[in-house]
Amino acid sequence: RKSTNAFGLVGMLFTLQIMVFSAFIYVAERGTADQNGEFIRSDGSISPFTSIPTAMWWCVVTMTTVGYGDMYPVEPFGRFVGVICMFTGVLVIAAPVIIIGG
Repeated sequence: RKSTNAFGLVGMLFTLQIMVFSAFIYVAERGTADQNGEFIRSDGSISPFTSIPTAMWWCVVTMTTVGYGDMYPVEPFGRFVGVICMFTGVLVIAAPVIIIGG
């Protein structure tokens, strides 16, 4: 009961991170549009980041360190966003749990 405000803050920070990093990864991994309307990345593959809500799934999976492998960045800026997303996800989820639980 004493930790309700702290867990609310962690939830709010997690939600904010999801919104920010999903927008960044969508822009970084979108690629260029072809004649069919699909976005092609620099390695020739079709980008799985078709929308910001789709990128939100990647953010949740990345920040919780599950890492299914169904979506992953290949562009240099996208990989940078991925690394920052992983580190901040661990900090926002793990550190408060240790502090609150201890």
